[in-house]
Amino acid sequence: MREFYLINGNGIKYSLMDVEHWLYKPKNLGANFSNKYEQIDSEFVRTRRIAKPKDPKGKILFTGKNKYEDYYNFIMFLAVEPLTLLYKSNDLYRAKVDLKEIDKTEIEGGILECDISFKRCSRWFKEITILNDEPETGGKVYPYKYIYKYMEYEAQQATFDSDSGYDSPMKLTIFGPVENPIWKHYLNNELIATGKIFASVRTGRRIVIDGTKIPYSIREMDNSGKVIRDLYQYSDFDTQRFFNIKMGRNRITVEHDGSNSLGLAVEARLEYETV
Repeated sequence: MREFYLINGNGIKYSLMDVEHWLYKPKNLGANFSNKYEQIDSEFVRTRRIAKPKDPKGKILFTGKNKYEDYYNFIMFLAVEPLTLLYKSNDLYRAKVDLKEIDKTEIEGGILECDISFKRCSRWFKEITILNDEPETGGKVYPYKYIYKYMEYEAQQATFDSDSGYDSPMKLTIFGPVENPIWKHYLNNELIATGKIFASVRTGRRIVIDGTKIPYSIREMDNSGKVIRDLYQYSDFDTQRFFNIKMGRNRITVEHDGSNSLGLAVEARLEYETV
């Protein structure tokens, strides 16, 4: 069975599967494209393809004892942006959305029925996080949390597969101590991109190279997530630095001028037009 949820800007999760407030007849979960073609003899060659995302919509049915109060609480929830729509089918997918419209009717047959529609502001995406923190030595303990899975351990690298046909953004975290780190992206064992900065970060700090948010950033952060300093200016600008995950086997490696082995985390956002 399909499941739907919303997450607001405070990180609060709202179920659209609850018996007292649930999403009825969801629509526009597919894809739509605008294509341009050039005719060559008897064949047509596609020269341009632009995605025109369909905007999810449906009806919210409020069926509890305090329907108008539930509606009000839902509106207050939606007011805290940004919003993310979660859709669980064969896997769990997310999409960034804006509220376009919500209708409010009178209660009929014990149900408050409200049409709702969202503007889809991103592709659907699936989040994968790989945490490689030297488990052979017992691992490090971090006060922040990752939803992660360990892959087969390989020192200073993370390997995973992508089934998405789209270039998908990622965030790389390198745990200190680290000195002048270099990170590399291999696709199907072929080196396709390299990044480097000239900076040192001590134990208890981390370098976060984030290509999942605009503008892209390279920052030093502490274990609570507080930004210590902006490291972008220390980049080796002859390197790419921000990587996109591609279809196939992706391997991210890190190395540095120090003698210690590095722990890292890769957070990939695999993107899809429809799921």
